[in-house]
Amino acid sequence: MLQYGDEYLYRAQKCIEVIYENGYLDLIKRSMDRNEICIGDTYFSNLRMRQEIEVNNLSKCAYDLVEIDGADLLSKLIKKGVDLDYKNLIKEFCDVEKLDSRSEKFIEALVSYPYEFMKYCIRYNKKNGEEGKEKYEAKLQKAIKDDSISLV
Repeated sequence: MLQYGDEYLYRAQKCIEVIYENGYLDLIKRSMDRNEICIGDTYFSNLRMRQEIEVNNLSKCAYDLVEIDGADLLSKLIKKGVDLDYKNLIKEFCDVEKLDSRSEKFIEALVSYPYEFMKYCIRYNKKNGEEGKEKYEAKLQKAIKDDSISLV
């Protein structure tokens, strides 16, 4: 935590700033005006490719920003270590969904936020015991790897 904490805290703060600087509330309003629906479950087992991408199960669908589905899927690809041009994928997604550059920045911030690192730092601080130090150290190392890509 001491070695990477400041860097990841700064990155988390930068992601939040980017989200608000790019009109987060306006994005929510647009989503409400367009009645946008997210599939909710972007796991690979819920998606299949035929002539187009198809969804197996719609039970987790909900009204939400379409950006959330895009960011969730890209985050999964990043965690799997798939080497792709994520900025270009975000741009293509926004083009298909007819979203503007604010949505691009929003998605970039979402996929750049160091969720795993922050989660394990919070859990470690809550436990605050030496008995779990090795366990949390291993999880933090994995989180550093999972959160390695930053687009902001």
